[in-house]
Amino acid sequence: MLIYVCTFLLSFSILLLEVSLTRVFSVLTWHHFTHMIISISLLGFGAAGSYLTLKRSKRDEPLSLRWLSGVLLLYAVSTAFSLIMVTRIHSAPLLLAKDPTQIFSLFIFDVLVAVPFFFAGLGLASIITHFQRDIHRIYFADLVGASLGALSAVFLISSLGAVATIFLVALIGAVVALVLAYGAGDSGSKSLHWSTTGLMLVGLVGLLWWKPYMVHVPPSKELYNFVNPAKADDVLKTSRWNVVARVDVTKTMKLPLAGYGGDLSPKFPFTLWSQRMVFQDGAAPTGILRIKKDEDLSRLPFLGGYLQAAAYSLVKHPRVLVIGVGGGHDVLVALYHKAKHVTGAELNPLMLEAIQKDGAALTGNIYNRKDVNLINSEGRHFLSRTDQQFDLIQLSGVDTFTALSSGAYALAENYLYTVEAIDQMWGKLSKRGVVSFSRWIFEPPRETLRLAVTMVEMLTRRGVKRPADHIAIIRGRSWADTLLSREAFTPAKMGALRRWAEQRGFSVIFDPTKPGKTEFDTFIRAGAAQREQLFADYTYQVRPTTDDAPFFFNFYKLKNIFEQQKSTGGYVTTDIPLGLVTLVVSLAQILLLALLGILLPMRKVKLLHQPGRWATMAYFSALGIGFIFVEIALIQKLMVVLGGPARSLSLTLFSILLFSGIGSLLARRKQGLLEQRFLVLGGVIAALAIGVGLAFDALMPTLLGMSFVPRVVLSVLIIAPLGLAMGTPFPVGLAILGKEHPEWVPWAWATNSFMTVLGPLLCIFLGMQIGFRGVFVVAGGIYVLGFVLYRGVLRRSVKA
Repeated sequence: MLIYVCTFLLSFSILLLEVSLTRVFSVLTWHHFTHMIISISLLGFGAAGSYLTLKRSKRDEPLSLRWLSGVLLLYAVSTAFSLIMVTRIHSAPLLLAKDPTQIFSLFIFDVLVAVPFFFAGLGLASIITHFQRDIHRIYFADLVGASLGALSAVFLISSLGAVATIFLVALIGAVVALVLAYGAGDSGSKSLHWSTTGLMLVGLVGLLWWKPYMVHVPPSKELYNFVNPAKADDVLKTSRWNVVARVDVTKTMKLPLAGYGGDLSPKFPFTLWSQRMVFQDGAAPTGILRIKKDEDLSRLPFLGGYLQAAAYSLVKHPRVLVIGVGGGHDVLVALYHKAKHVTGAELNPLMLEAIQKDGAALTGNIYNRKDVNLINSEGRHFLSRTDQQFDLIQLSGVDTFTALSSGAYALAENYLYTVEAIDQMWGKLSKRGVVSFSRWIFEPPRETLRLAVTMVEMLTRRGVKRPADHIAIIRGRSWADTLLSREAFTPAKMGALRRWAEQRGFSVIFDPTKPGKTEFDTFIRAGAAQREQLFADYTYQVRPTTDDAPFFFNFYKLKNIFEQQKSTGGYVTTDIPLGLVTLVVSLAQILLLALLGILLPMRKVKLLHQPGRWATMAYFSALGIGFIFVEIALIQKLMVVLGGPARSLSLTLFSILLFSGIGSLLARRKQGLLEQRFLVLGGVIAALAIGVGLAFDALMPTLLGMSFVPRVVLSVLIIAPLGLAMGTPFPVGLAILGKEHPEWVPWAWATNSFMTVLGPLLCIFLGMQIGFRGVFVVAGGIYVLGFVLYRGVLRRSVKA
C-alpha cells in the first residue's frame, strides 16, 4: 500500500512541476517556447531509465526503500535549486541572431530543468522495474496521480503562483522521501529528511507571506524597460500569477499616449497621460488610463483619433462587443462614441481585476458603469453562448495568450483568426453590423493580408457572391484596421470612411468600390483558382487558417524559411523566423542530450544485442509518439469547445490520464486475452483515435451551443473509450517483455521517453502541414505499426 501512495504522490508532483515550469518559462522566454518543458521532462525520464538499465546489467538487486528515499530527497532539493538557478539566468532567445551566446543560455536551461525530472524518473522507473508483477496497479496509481496533478495545477497556480507551487512540489517530494525513510527504518537519515522537509516548508510559507519571488523577463520583452535586475527602483504595483499568464501592473506614472492595439493619429499633439502599464508574461503591454470620476469623455478628443475607431464612422451609437478587454482602452473608445452598451470578453481574470477592482479609483470606476458589462470569458466561448447581436465587434491587436500548462502545444496558435471564428462573429452581427480587426501592417503584407483572405474564405463558404464588397482596410503607421461589414460597402460609406481616415492622417489601402493595384486588391478580388496560384507564388504563407490548423502567425514556407526576406513595418521585423529557429536550436540541444544521456549508455549493455531489441524499441517508441500526438491534438480540439487553453489542457490531461490509468488496471484482469488479441488492440486504438478527431469535428456546432457543464461531460465521454484503450498497451507490453527479458524493462521506459521527446514539436509541425485531424490519423498509424513489429516478441513470450 505504501508504494502505491508514494507512486501516486510522486506522479502528482511531477505533473504539477511540469505545468508550473511552463508558466515560469512563459515569463523567462515566450509562451510558445514552453513546449520544451515537456521534452525536457521526458529527457530526464529517459536518462533515468538508461541509468537503471546500466545499473541492473551490472548487478540485480531488490528495490531498497532507503535508496528510493534518497533519490526522492534529491528530487526535492534539485527542484528548488533548479528553480532558483533558472530564474537567475537572464537570457533573451529572440536575440539569438545578434548574440549566439544565447545558445549556451538555452543549453543551461535545458540541463537545469532536466535534473529534477531525472531523479523523479529514477524513482518512478525503479518502482515500475521492481514491481513488474503488479505493473497494472502501479501504472494505475501513476496515471491517476498525474491526472489529478494536471487538474490541480490550474487552481494551485492561480492561488499560490507558479513559483510557490514549485516549492510545494519540492515539499511533496521531501515528504514522500521522509515517509519512505520511516518505511525503511532508516534512523540514520531521518534528521536529514526532516531538515529538508522543514526547509521546503519555510520556503513555501515565505513565498506566500512575503514579496513574491521575482522571475525576471529578458531584454526582448517590454517589461524589461520598467523592471530589470539592473534597476534599483521598484515600479511594480502588483504582480500576480494564474494559469493564463503572469500579470504585472506598474504604479501610476505619466507616459506618452500609445496605440494600445492600433495607431494614434499623428495629427494629435504629443501628450503625457497618467496611467498604469499592464503586461502579460512580461509582454503585450497595455495601459490603464487615469479617468476622473464622472468624466465627460467627449472632452478627451484623442479617444476619437485612434485607428481602431474607424468603424464608428459607419455605425452610430452601436451595441459593442470588445474581445480582449486588456487595459480597457477599447471600452473607452466605445463610450466616447456614445455606444448604447459595451460588452467586454476578457480571457484573463487578472486583467479584469486590474481595471475593475484595483484600478477603480484610478479610472473613476468607469468600467463598472451600468452600460458596461465585462465578462471573464474567451472570445469564441462567449460568442458561442450569447444570444445577443452587436453592431460592432472589436478586436484590437488581440493575441490569445495560450500559455498552456503544457505549452508544448502552443506554437503561437490562435483561434480568433480562423474561418470558423470569423463566421461566428458574422453570425452575431446586426444587419448594419461591422467586425473591426486591428493588426500589424508589414511590407510585403502578411498579417493583415492573411486576415483579409480568411474573411474572403468565410464569405465564400457562406455563399456571398461578391466577398470583396464587404471588406475595407485602413492603414496607419504600423497598424491596419480591417473592417468586415454585414452590408456591402457603398460609394457613400467608403466616402465617409475615407474622409474620416484623411482627417486623422490615415489612408484607405483597400476600397471595394475602387479597384487598385496592391496585394490586397490582387488577393481579395481574385477568383478561387487564381487565388490558389497566388498562395503558391507569394513570398509568405497567407492561406486562410481554420480551427483544424489555427497557426495564423506561421507566415514562413518551408521551401524558403531561411532565405533573406526583406520586410519593413509592423512591430518587429526579422529576415528569418527567429521563433522557429530558436525552437529548432532548442530541439537540437535536447536531442543531443538525449543521445548522450539515453541511447549512448545503452551501447554498454551487452544484453541489448539479443534478438528482439529493434522490435521492442519500435513498439515502445510508437507508444510514446502515438500517445503524445493524440494528447496534443485533443488539447487543440478542446480549446475551442471549452473556451480557452487553460480549461482545455486541464480537462484533456485529467481525462486521458485518468482513463488510461483505469485501462491499465482493467488490463491486469484481461492480460491473457489481450495477448491473444494483441493486433486487434492496436487496431482498436487506431480506430478510436481517428474516430475521436472526426467526432469532435462533427459535434463542434452542437458542443458550442451547449452550456459549459454539458460540454465538459460530453467531451469526457468522447475521450473516455480512447483513454481506456491507450492505457493498456504500455503495461501489457512491459508484462510481455518481463517474461523474456526483465532486464530490458527500464530500457523500454527509456526508449519510450526518448521518442516522446520528439513528439511535441513534431506534432505541431504536422499540425501546420496537415491539420490536427491528420495528426489523429498519423497517430493511429503509428500505433498499428508498433503493434505489428512487436508480434515477434509476443510469440517468443507465449512459447516461453
